[in-house]
Amino acid sequence: MPHILAVAAGPTNPPHQPAILLSKNQQDVSRESELSLPGRTLTEYSPPPQRDETGDAPATNEPSAAADLRAACRTILTQPHLKKLLPFDMAQIYLYQAETTDLILLLRLAEDDWPQKQVCRLNEGYTGWIAKTQTSLHIEDIQQFNAIHPAFDQSTCPYRTFIGAPLMSGSKLLGTLELAAVAPHKFTDQDVPLLEIIAGQTAIVLENTQLFSATNRQLQVRLDELDGLQRVSKELNSTLDLSKILGAVLEEALRVTQADFGNVYFYNAATTELIAYTDQPESPSSQLSNGRGRQAISAKQGIVGRAIRSGQSILVSDVTQDKDYIHLGYNVRSKVVVPIRYGGEPVGVINLESRQPHFFNHEQRHYLELLANQTAVAIGNAEAYHQQRLEREQASRRADQLLRLAEISSTFRTNRPLSDVLEDIAFAVADSVGYDVVLISLVRDDPPLLYHEVGMGIPLAQLAELRQPDQVRPLHHLQTLMLDKYRRSNTYFIPATEKADWQGQLNIPFIEKSVALPRLTNQPETPHLILHAPRREPWQSGDLLLVPLRKANENIIGLLAVQNPVDDNRPDMTSIKALETFANHAASAIENAQLFKLEQERRQLADTLRGVSEMISSHLEIEQLLQLVLQELRKVINHDRSTVELLEDRHLVIIGGQGWEEYSRQIIGLSFSMTGNNPSRRVLETQEPVIVKDAQTEYGAIFSSPPHDRVRSWLGVPLTYGTNILGLMAVASHKIDFFTEEDAGVVLAFANQVAIALQNAQLFDEARQQVRQLEALTEVAGSLNQALELDQVLNLVLDAVFDLVGHSNGSIWLIDRSTGTVKIANTQNVPDFLVEEFNRSNTSIDTEPFDSVIRSREVLIVGGDKRRDKIVPEFGVPFPDDVTYVPLKTEDGVIGILAMETVVNSRGMLDLVTTLADLAAVAIDRARLLADTRSRAAEMQSLYKLGVDVSGMLEVRQVMRSVILNVLDLLGGQIGVILFWDEQVEQYIFEGAAVTPQLAARFGMERIGLVQIRPDDTHHPMAPWASLTSQIIDSSQPILSDLTMSKSKWVKGEIEPVQDNNVSPSHEIVKRLGLQTILGAPIQLQNQVAGAIFVGSLHGSSFGERDVKTLSFIATQAAVAVRNAQLVQRLNLLTENLEQRVYQRTEELAQTLQELTDERDRMGVLYEL
Repeated sequence: MPHILAVAAGPTNPPHQPAILLSKNQQDVSRESELSLPGRTLTEYSPPPQRDETGDAPATNEPSAAADLRAACRTILTQPHLKKLLPFDMAQIYLYQAETTDLILLLRLAEDDWPQKQVCRLNEGYTGWIAKTQTSLHIEDIQQFNAIHPAFDQSTCPYRTFIGAPLMSGSKLLGTLELAAVAPHKFTDQDVPLLEIIAGQTAIVLENTQLFSATNRQLQVRLDELDGLQRVSKELNSTLDLSKILGAVLEEALRVTQADFGNVYFYNAATTELIAYTDQPESPSSQLSNGRGRQAISAKQGIVGRAIRSGQSILVSDVTQDKDYIHLGYNVRSKVVVPIRYGGEPVGVINLESRQPHFFNHEQRHYLELLANQTAVAIGNAEAYHQQRLEREQASRRADQLLRLAEISSTFRTNRPLSDVLEDIAFAVADSVGYDVVLISLVRDDPPLLYHEVGMGIPLAQLAELRQPDQVRPLHHLQTLMLDKYRRSNTYFIPATEKADWQGQLNIPFIEKSVALPRLTNQPETPHLILHAPRREPWQSGDLLLVPLRKANENIIGLLAVQNPVDDNRPDMTSIKALETFANHAASAIENAQLFKLEQERRQLADTLRGVSEMISSHLEIEQLLQLVLQELRKVINHDRSTVELLEDRHLVIIGGQGWEEYSRQIIGLSFSMTGNNPSRRVLETQEPVIVKDAQTEYGAIFSSPPHDRVRSWLGVPLTYGTNILGLMAVASHKIDFFTEEDAGVVLAFANQVAIALQNAQLFDEARQQVRQLEALTEVAGSLNQALELDQVLNLVLDAVFDLVGHSNGSIWLIDRSTGTVKIANTQNVPDFLVEEFNRSNTSIDTEPFDSVIRSREVLIVGGDKRRDKIVPEFGVPFPDDVTYVPLKTEDGVIGILAMETVVNSRGMLDLVTTLADLAAVAIDRARLLADTRSRAAEMQSLYKLGVDVSGMLEVRQVMRSVILNVLDLLGGQIGVILFWDEQVEQYIFEGAAVTPQLAARFGMERIGLVQIRPDDTHHPMAPWASLTSQIIDSSQPILSDLTMSKSKWVKGEIEPVQDNNVSPSHEIVKRLGLQTILGAPIQLQNQVAGAIFVGSLHGSSFGERDVKTLSFIATQAAVAVRNAQLVQRLNLLTENLEQRVYQRTEELAQTLQELTDERDRMGVLYEL
């Protein structure tokens, strides 16, 4: 990935004029008339065609290629979604020229007519910097950015924001893609990866377009060459005027090669001189100034002389580097010289020259060689016409040959079948060259084999037999006969003495020459009187003449074999050349047919792949899409069966197939293991196509049973997307050794499309799933925010999780910090007895796997094929094998665990579930807090009510009963007891209550009235309560006795029952009372314990730490209320005693007063007396 240079500029002042990323070069551009008018959305600016330094010749980039590239770039930059993603006001693309290391402006789309630079050097401005460093560039404000010096004036630039990326194909630089916007800070750093993706796609399009244009150019050149050969052939057949022929040849050579000038030299063997017969000077003035005219040059020097001496074509890319070049002052830089050879001897040379170095190429040289062959034929014909005017029969035959060649050449431009063209050539050879037996064979297959195709002079039955597949012969049999001792020019003459060899090696029938019949002809017979010609040897029965048919690269593509010449003479060079001419046409016909067939196949493949690509972009249902792709594959590759197999966890699963007949339904979903010896494993391990020629021989264990028992040939290619292996595509045939490497390439092309389709479908499914999951997550989050009750929250969480995962078994465990245990709070599809058994087991949070989840705060997966590496649950109850544990986390820690009875392997799914678990934890914590707040509010209200009630009560029993009834209501117990020590009587005052009359009767609490118990009275029915009270008084601490907690303890690894021989006294009393849990709190007055209050339950684990605090608070209130009631009772008793004493004293005083009054009266009487 290229590095990114992102430059952030501070805010600019409004008066500043924005700058643009384009270079200002007034010397290179003055294109205002070609730029778009202001006001339009985006106007395209296309640079003019580049021209060479002389200004005469166009640049090497053809206009059609540039137009194709520009059209492709325009299609990308004008996409409506592109401007939505990257809001640009100007876009431009530069192409990198590796030869000149320059960047050429290819296309510019902008709203303004601001001039831009046509050519940019490496490291020049922003464009050159991007190309030089191959790094993306992001400038938030051009006017504030000075790290890279731009190639324009920043103060006049209409743009402020710039972003650019290199166009890369692998490590190869293709150019740059640049966007600019008028406003500053228009692009962000997040837009850089998006632009790089677009740049990568643009680079692919540019490279494909260049390849397509190059292919079209090559095909056009080939067609032009064939057309030129056709025109030359017509010229050769229409005239024997050597001047016209050579003029046409030179004109054609100059037309095809675009050379600046050229000429044709005749070679005079006697004087070893080259005579310029005709030429094409650059201009009349230069011709005069340079003295160019028909002159003789020595063949012993110069590049032209070297070509004559060596007999080989010479291509000189730079004449200044060639030691044989003779400088004549014509500014020549490159040239190509092709000798004209006739009859194995040089007769002339074609010389073309150019002012540009590296102007000519090997294809042009090859074409000139073909043209030279035509020229040689023309020269030979002319010489034959002028020198052998009296040999009319040979001239007539030669003319007939040329006529037939012209006819054959004309058929090249038609769509006639190859067999018809070869048949015409065979008859032309028989009629024009003069042979009674002609056989043309073609080379096919790999390894190459010779197939006999058409014949003349061979019985039809015998020819039909020769065409049978069992009559083919390997090509190397022909190569063993191509010895130098048999060679004549490009032809091989095998004498009759070697008949056994060629007949057995090549399977060519030997046809005895029949008695010659009078040949009908419209021309008078020409006497065979050639005084200067050598004497020819007679043809022997069993002689054979072979002409290998070669392509342009010299590969043998066929064979022309002739027997029984009409003149009964062994061939001379004239007849051999004529025969080779027909052979060349036959080779051209074969090559053209092969090229035409290959082009048709490529076009069909391209059309098919284009159609497949369109189907991929328009279909999202993968099953339907695979069927359509496989149908298209059958159109271009012949096969019997096909499958598309997806790799899933070391198994290949068939997701699509065709041609399986009765197994069509069973084959879908069929799974194959990737272990063992099988071809599919080879495909995935090598990531290369694998061809199995005989499947039942190489992989008998796999292909010997249905549904694969009919498969004989097998071809598999990998389905890859990037570096990911998705699976493979396989085609099969019922024939042995059916598929070729070309088939593998075609299937691989389809496989790449299928891989894209699978990846697109997977991405679409994932996106759709993510959207659905996010919608569900959003909906659940909203529901959780509205839910206030804990059960409602738990139900919502389980429903949402199982809807996401697609599995409906699991539970939520909440942690009770007061007891250090884990309890199941809610479940789905879990048996109730398991829930009850688990909750009764009082499982500690230190038990696995809870301890690992709580400590790590991470997801824990137990089960699957990795179970032996994971922690095994330590429960004494049945538990599923596969479980995914997700912690419910808040800021304070883990408050619970979400358990799903399935293994969740998807990272994305785990992230969603974890997010949902975090939301659930917050909702659960909030619901628990709300429930706790409500509970505390209810408790406070009850405590307040209790305080108000007991504050108005004056009787001790009434106070104690009210307290115990409120305790049962607050703590949810079944039985409550309060004992208060009365110092006056030195006994416990007892008061108890139960929630039902049956429980009251069971525990002896149905009696009415105040009960008093002595501490030492062990026989009293309520003595156990007194004993518990004594324990509380001794410890001054609350007591919580839970028999279920003492039955077993939990340790890591397993559940171990514990036999406790030292049972605490409180546990013993609890057992004797028949309860499971008792909670007691001391009733303290100042610093002394005056009694205790108890609440009991028939169920285990009924009370916690909070209940202890609540009961202690009630005990404190009860102590005050009971003491107040006692004080009131005592005050009332004292008041009654005082009133009695006052009454008594009053009576006594009244009696005393009466006595005193009586005494006074008596004393008064006495006084009176």
